[in-house]
Amino acid sequence: MRTLPLLALAVLSLLGLTVGPRPAAAQTDSVQVEENVAQSVFGVDRRELSFRLNARSPERIRSVLLLYYVDDSAVQNSAIPNFQPGTSVTAVYLWRVAGLLAPGSEIKYQWQIETEGGRRQTTPLQTVAFADSRFPWREMRGDQVTLYWHDVDQITAQSLLDEARKAQARLRSDYGLTLDRAMRIYVYARPQDYSSAVTTAGRRLETSMTYGPDRIFVLAQPGQDGTANAQQGVRQEIATAIFLQKTDNPYGPPPQWLAEGFALFLSGSAVSDNNQKALQQFAQNNRLLPLRTLNGNFPSTDNERALAYAESLSVVKFMFDSYGADKVRATLAAFKDGNTVDDGLKKGLGVPLDQLEAGWKTALKSGGAAKPAPKGGAADPNDPMARIFGVQALEFWQGIFGANARWVLIGGAGFIALAIVGVVVGSAVAAIRKAHQETDDL
Repeated sequence: MRTLPLLALAVLSLLGLTVGPRPAAAQTDSVQVEENVAQSVFGVDRRELSFRLNARSPERIRSVLLLYYVDDSAVQNSAIPNFQPGTSVTAVYLWRVAGLLAPGSEIKYQWQIETEGGRRQTTPLQTVAFADSRFPWREMRGDQVTLYWHDVDQITAQSLLDEARKAQARLRSDYGLTLDRAMRIYVYARPQDYSSAVTTAGRRLETSMTYGPDRIFVLAQPGQDGTANAQQGVRQEIATAIFLQKTDNPYGPPPQWLAEGFALFLSGSAVSDNNQKALQQFAQNNRLLPLRTLNGNFPSTDNERALAYAESLSVVKFMFDSYGADKVRATLAAFKDGNTVDDGLKKGLGVPLDQLEAGWKTALKSGGAAKPAPKGGAADPNDPMARIFGVQALEFWQGIFGANARWVLIGGAGFIALAIVGVVVGSAVAAIRKAHQETDDL
């Protein structure tokens, strides 16, 4: 077939006609989002987040899904909103969060929309904060800390911010530990306001609590005792927050005894004389709670729970005294990498849980504290006494002599000392006799 003459093509062009395939028509079936909003409600009787989407499309919308993340979690949650399929839809989802979220939580969300023809469109991520809007919050800022309060006096609020600063400075100078991200501290004055804000499923109510790696809640009741308790709470929760930030990982939490003992020890708590005596008796009678049973949740009965906290504080103190702050920090880093309890302790301290527990129990039974390690490091391996009586050596001798290894070693050392004294005294007596004999010969 012959091509059209050039003149004919020109005529067709002037008439607005084309020859050959037509260009593709512009896509007109994309979803248009007309409204996308979220709202937080924090009332006396209502605690909820509401999400609303208005969208339209030339093609019928058959599916709408709400996708969301809570705070820094990598877990994507989904929810099915109420809506009627059609070319124009209004989707609404109401999430009742009483007992689920604490104030300050941030929800990142987006909508996934699908049309009848299978076209899928996802809106950009947006954020809505779940805030305690019942009160007019005031704020003051420090280094990596912002303190919010509403019903305490400014002097008390300032004292709590100062306490947070001092806790940070002590942890930095004594243990080389610093916050990786800024903290928010919320201070409540009335117990009913505090408990209604922080009570969530699965957590016991305490007068100070940490949620996530960046939020601390403190009850500061009026009076000197109330302020002192709140200051202690700030110290403890700053240590808790540092622990969470240093160990947070997507695989699993570190052992509970380490978390609780770490917060208590680094906030300045000490094992009282009465608790030390009780722990010694429990250790000697083999009645201590095994640390493996404290890897997860603590016991629910009051007596066993108190024992669990006392053990946690004692064993963490033993870790710092015996191995030093450097190795404890290395242990936290190992847990942040997602290691198991035994692997984390091996990589950090150099011993698994059973060996750590054996050394700690031996120290308890003898009634003596572990020899303090050099600041920031482990005990000097060249120290001859550490080679014989140190934690590592003691564990070796325990495998031979059993639970009485320390007393066998002490008895052996005493025998050696007496032998040395005998040799020295014998040598001195012989020298004196020899001198007398030489004198008599003269």
